[in-house]
Amino acid sequence: MVTDQFGMIGLLTFIRAAETDPGMVHLALGSDLTTLGLNLNSPENLYPKFASPWASAPCRPQDIDFHVPSEYLTNIHIRDKLAAIKLSRYGEDLLFYLYYMNGGDLLQLLAAVEL
Repeated sequence: MVTDQFGMIGLLTFIRAAETDPGMVHLALGSDLTTLGLNLNSPENLYPKFASPWASAPCRPQDIDFHVPSEYLTNIHIRDKLAAIKLSRYGEDLLFYLYYMNGGDLLQLLAAVEL
């Protein structure tokens, strides 16, 4: 642990290299997230507002988990009225689409089983 590049000697070498190259300071020593305007003592989750210390913009709406009212989840209301889907008929492309577009749904599980 002391002699290899991933041990203490390697860390010390990396810190010394960071002293001469200011661009490597963040890699060697990390970043203080409070300098980015984050309140780390907030009871709310940080992930809806903060994507990464290196992100140039706030999170996009499609990257944030929103609560969707049940009125907009039409699959819940009509799934019992539709004919059963036979996933064995479909190709891998459609099965992957169904898997990724129906997260947390029974259809995702069935597509995974078929894949």
